[in-house]
Amino acid sequence: MVKRLKVISLISLALVLALPLVVACPGPAPTPTPEEKVLLLGGCGVGGSFYAHATGLMKVINQYVPGYEAIAQVTGCSVENLRLVDTRKVFSAYASVGVSQDATAGEGSFTTPLKLALMYYAHSTCAYFMTLDPTINSTQDLRGKRISIGDPGSGSAVVNLGILEAWGITEDDFTPVYLSESAAAGALRDGNTDIAAFVASSSQGSIIELTTVEDVHFIPFTKEDIEKAAAGVKGRVVIQMPAGTYKGMDEDLWLVAGVMLMATHPDEDADSVYAVVKAMWEHMDVMLATHASCADYKKEQSGELDVGIPFHPGAIKYYKEVGVWKK
Repeated sequence: MVKRLKVISLISLALVLALPLVVACPGPAPTPTPEEKVLLLGGCGVGGSFYAHATGLMKVINQYVPGYEAIAQVTGCSVENLRLVDTRKVFSAYASVGVSQDATAGEGSFTTPLKLALMYYAHSTCAYFMTLDPTINSTQDLRGKRISIGDPGSGSAVVNLGILEAWGITEDDFTPVYLSESAAAGALRDGNTDIAAFVASSSQGSIIELTTVEDVHFIPFTKEDIEKAAAGVKGRVVIQMPAGTYKGMDEDLWLVAGVMLMATHPDEDADSVYAVVKAMWEHMDVMLATHASCADYKKEQSGELDVGIPFHPGAIKYYKEVGVWKK
């Protein structure tokens, strides 16, 4: 029995001594995988079109741009997004044209000019004033009301305040309520705000949800009122939205509209910008599956429209390749 134990001990010792030889002689090493570059994408509040579009772009990048991992970020929308771009805290972010023009000029909500470069123009958004009170039908009816105008410092708040000021209505004439779109919809249902002003697309999920559960009254401002409002807000135009676009929109509606864009920093890597722009346009089906308003994206618009903010060299490279760069 003693001999048997000695034999086992000797075998165990031999295996221990041989172990370093096994470890020291491994097979061929696997090819290392390059570390993925993380791209943060500025959206807006959950339920807003910016966040949905950022989510769509995230899916495109993660599926079709090797070597990158994208993450859509919840933010305070346009104003915060552009500050995040300027400080390189995000790779790119959505914003409205008017707020972006203010940012590069150091005007409006910005005390100093920000550094921005464009990747593409996106969808159009409109300013909707909605209420559950059908007796509110004019600009004068807004006075003395509680109006939800958007997140504090957001592009929506900037636009809505600009519209109201163009009508001669200041914050002394109404009670501003600073809420995200989803929170504003809840406040309207619960009676905690009289009017919800949304800057949104023609297929906004939060508006669709609200009109599904409530009899929403879209305030029918006159064409003259809308023309005055558009003239008073940078980067805005007048459109007429057809009846039936949303449940409760029983007649054609004159609205203030604006083009949205995707901004990045001028010093951002040109290869990264090129790869993202190319993938986004080549896989628009993924964007459309995320939000129907991506149908508003027009490649030619990015190659032709000039709003006074330069495009990034990486984006220009793509637009020249596909023959739409006309600037």
